[in-house]
Amino acid sequence: MSIMPDATETEVHRLHEAAQKVREELACAREFVPAYLPEQREIIASHMLICQDPKLLQGAVEYIREQSMNAVWALEKTGESLCAAFRAIDDPYLRERVQDIRTVIGRIQSCLYGDKYIASEQETPAVLLAEELSPVDAIELKLERLLSLVTVEGGQATHTAILARSLHIPAVVGVPGLLESSREGELVIVDALKGCIYLEPDETELAEFVRRQEEYSHWREQVRRSAYLPAETLDAVRIEVQANIEEAKECEAVLESGAEGIGLCRTELAYLKGKSLPTENVLYEEYRTIAQSLAPARVIFRTLDLGADKMSEQQQELREANPDLGLRAIRYCLRHQDVFRTQLRALLRAGAHGNVAVMLPMITGIQELETSRRIINEVATELCAEGMPCDPHIPVGVMIEVPAAVMIADALAREVDFFSIGTNDLIHYLLAIDRRNTHVAYLHEPLHPAVVRAVKHVIDCAHHEGIGVSICGELAADPYCLPIFLGMGVDVLSASPQRVPILKHLARKLRKEDCTELAHSVLMTTDVAAANRMVTEALFELLREEVDFHFTMIHTS
Repeated sequence: MSIMPDATETEVHRLHEAAQKVREELACAREFVPAYLPEQREIIASHMLICQDPKLLQGAVEYIREQSMNAVWALEKTGESLCAAFRAIDDPYLRERVQDIRTVIGRIQSCLYGDKYIASEQETPAVLLAEELSPVDAIELKLERLLSLVTVEGGQATHTAILARSLHIPAVVGVPGLLESSREGELVIVDALKGCIYLEPDETELAEFVRRQEEYSHWREQVRRSAYLPAETLDAVRIEVQANIEEAKECEAVLESGAEGIGLCRTELAYLKGKSLPTENVLYEEYRTIAQSLAPARVIFRTLDLGADKMSEQQQELREANPDLGLRAIRYCLRHQDVFRTQLRALLRAGAHGNVAVMLPMITGIQELETSRRIINEVATELCAEGMPCDPHIPVGVMIEVPAAVMIADALAREVDFFSIGTNDLIHYLLAIDRRNTHVAYLHEPLHPAVVRAVKHVIDCAHHEGIGVSICGELAADPYCLPIFLGMGVDVLSASPQRVPILKHLARKLRKEDCTELAHSVLMTTDVAAANRMVTEALFELLREEVDFHFTMIHTS
């Protein structure tokens, strides 16, 4: 732990060098995050910022110089002080940042030791058993060799679970006693549907799961071949299935998926890539490429949903203590109208090359909507006056993702062309939970009566005014929610391109009449457990051959 006084500056240099190396590794890992996983990219970006946090580095430097500590121990002591300070804060969001700090410190310490990340060296297909994985750890795994994932910590709404679902990796999270009861190299069956694992299964269990695995492969091939068929129920009710994307290079995957347009094009990536804000022409070229690639299908671009939690490097002075309740999305755009107008100009210009619509995030009141519409009209007038090709009558919709928007959905529906329900944030705000917080992950209940009744209210308000409504949050890709949304009358589901064929396939196996009856039963109950039970029983009754395919069998790592 101690070093000679004349070695302190060498140790300070090693510390800064290790922190910079980890930051570069994180930046590299962020580039490999699939575009449909923006939350993972944001988490990695926050870890990059911790690597250069003055409180962390300067605190460690003081320990090195004043107490002749080596860099590893100096980081440990500084980390203890920082984490203690964060744990003492009343704000639960800030308290949860302790884990991020510990993760980054661990990576820098490993770099100082000269250690490599052990999971990245796996050479054979394996199940990975772990205490927990950070998003960076998961991205660094060789995914082609990761057959399944099981962790001790976490819930269905944690980073690991969300990432696993998005990458189609069978996973079971939150298994206490896992590491103590398992051994490296033993056989294990991972039943991701039922959320359990079988250590050293007997021959009967093994034969059964091998059979299921073969059936699953056959089922996936059927789904792939039918991707371009419409999502029409057995009683001839049609629902559109669209894709969520983040950049133009995903358009090919959208076209191959059979998606009927883009229900959510996130536009934040261009603002997070560099050290300066993107120009109008840079944005226009990106938007035009997407619009032309999908034409004549509609592409809905969500305007900038940046805030204090996701600011690009030149704007770090705006970082906030509680970004989820701060200056984000439409609030940020209306405060920084120069940024907003630049993006709108690019979007309206792209509208001349395809079927483009604009969607405003985090709307909480009519005044925000009216101000946004006024700015859009002013931008359209400017472009027309300049003789610039554009769509001056571009359709405008809003994201319904906060309780305030739910409560005034009737008024909002009279002012816009469409609704899109963002279930991720809607659940977050309705149930007052951070889905990234493992301590309250169990409260993330999609079938909570507040959630299902809010969604139904929004749908009813939209249809009363003759406008369409889509679901574009993570629940849109959840087969358990599909019959509920169908029964409620949702017009569009929008999910990652990888999920589109499965949603269309499952929709063709359902009857709208059965879904309406199920949705009514769920809406009438106030018991979350009862609602989950009803949906599970209905799915096994209606889709028994389909929902029985989420299993894998391989060896542990």
